[in-house]
Amino acid sequence: MKQEYDVTFTDRGVRALLPRLGLSYTRPTYTLAKADPEKQEAFREEFATAKKMNDGEIDRILFQDESMIRDYQAIAKTWFPKGQQKKIPTYGKHHGVKLIGALDYTTGDIFCIERERYDAKEFLSFLEQVVDRYL
Repeated sequence: MKQEYDVTFTDRGVRALLPRLGLSYTRPTYTLAKADPEKQEAFREEFATAKKMNDGEIDRILFQDESMIRDYQAIAKTWFPKGQQKKIPTYGKHHGVKLIGALDYTTGDIFCIERERYDAKEFLSFLEQVVDRYL
C-alpha cells in the first residue's frame, strides 16, 4: 500500500481493513480442472433413475469413503505478528488411524471400521464385511 498508493497502515489497521473490504484469509478451494459438466449431469440423471428403481434389481445403494484421523494437529495458515508465530510441539511421528466406511443411502445406516493402515488387503477385507452385513 505504501509502494503503490503512498499510504501507511499498521498491521492491526490492515487486519481491520481487509475484512471491511470483503476479504477473508482462507485457503483456496480445490476444483476439478478437467471436470466435464455434461458427464456430471449425465451421472446425476442416471443416479436419479437408479434411486427410483423398485423392480428388485437394486437392493440398496451404498456410498463408500475412507479418511485418516491424525494424532497431531494439521497446521493451517493464519495471521501472526512477524516473528511471533505460534509454536506447536510435536513428537515427530505421523501416527493416526484410518477409517473406512459405507453409508446406506436409503436407511442412513453407517458401517465403519478402524485400521492402523489402509491398503488393498484392508479394503478387500472391508468389502467382504460390507457384503456380509448387507446381504
